[in-house]
Amino acid sequence: MSGGQRPGTPLPLIVGLTGGIASGWLMAKSAQKAAARLGDGADGADGEERFLQRKIATARFYMDNLLPRAIASGNTAIRGSASVLASGEEML
Repeated sequence: MSGGQRPGTPLPLIVGLTGGIASGWLMAKSAQKAAARLGDGADGADGEERFLQRKIATARFYMDNLLPRAIASGNTAIRGSASVLASGEEML
């Protein structure tokens, strides 16, 4: 196919990749702002410091445990269509 299109690529994997990457970007952005706020001396009296620390911990968890799944979905979507396309049209 021209333009690198792979008709056998499953759409749910592409959606998972897109959602996972976008979510990871938002989590990283949020954690970066939380770290900056902590660096500015967030006041612990109202629980803000604890909230910001939890926000950073949540972003780390996402990056370590959930983002790799999104990346794997993308790899499967790109490479997984080869077996579908190799089957031949009569098998589809």
